[in-house]
Amino acid sequence: SANGSKPVKTASQRALLTTIDQGFSSASNFVVEVAVARIAGPVGLGGFSLAYGFWLILAALHRSLVTDPMAIENDVILPNAPARLRRGFASEVILAMGAAVCILVVGIPLYFFGQRTFGLSMIAVVPWLPFLLVQDYWRWTGFMRHEPGRALANDTVFNIVQAACFVTVAVSGVHSVVLVIASWGAGAAAGAFFGLWQFKVRPTLREGIIGLRARWHMSKWLAGNSVLGWAASQASILLAGFILGPAGLGALRAAQTLVQGPALVLIQAGGSIGLPEASRALLDRGWGGLRRVSIIVSLAGVASIALVGVVVVFLGGTLLRWT
Repeated sequence: SANGSKPVKTASQRALLTTIDQGFSSASNFVVEVAVARIAGPVGLGGFSLAYGFWLILAALHRSLVTDPMAIENDVILPNAPARLRRGFASEVILAMGAAVCILVVGIPLYFFGQRTFGLSMIAVVPWLPFLLVQDYWRWTGFMRHEPGRALANDTVFNIVQAACFVTVAVSGVHSVVLVIASWGAGAAAGAFFGLWQFKVRPTLREGIIGLRARWHMSKWLAGNSVLGWAASQASILLAGFILGPAGLGALRAAQTLVQGPALVLIQAGGSIGLPEASRALLDRGWGGLRRVSIIVSLAGVASIALVGVVVVFLGGTLLRWT
């Protein structure tokens, strides 16, 4: 690997660790939604769902603009990998700052003009966006270096801090969606700072914009595809919120999370495994290696998502009541 550490040797071991990590990471997001629903009911969950929908679109966008191009071009195994990692970090922070401005432009008018539940949740998410993006960046750095154990370690720090904050909120007896969002953000902040130590990266904003522009010839197509795909999946949530109100949106979001949540975990895990493995296979073994990886990942994805469908059909009502 780039720093001389010993990576996981086999593709099957990397796939297993990556899938475990993706489930671990997504569990933290799922727990946030459960906590909001328990504290604030369908109204609070509906308000948070709008902000969370924007976060999902931003997460897809940052991968298309930053981490996917880095994985495709094998940045982390090149001789100048440390400089490329610093540039990627700077690009993530710049992107988060731009997204924060956009969300505030939407959230502040909502808060002051009659949609306080939606507006408050969006404003509450804004301070944590840089940490959320950077923490996800470190996860992807682990995948790109073929060291998913590092991604799992980072998510472990995230989840431990988040859980501790949740316990503190529960013990305090204060039922506040803002505090739940802050607990989620605190976990991301811990993971973001831990990642700086993990990968020995000095924080900087230099060349962040240059890094985004340098990959634009490729990233614009990846971003266009991601935004259209995620917008299509999230558009119904965003629009339904203004039709149904927070309570109706909260109920809809609960059902959608039960069906889509596990499927999205599996899809993202497939990408976390497939893209770095495919890029490395193309580099080492040519088109034959690339085709082999794509076939295996695709078949595994179809089989696993089919299993999710069967579980939802027979146990969906029970699972929804439990959560």
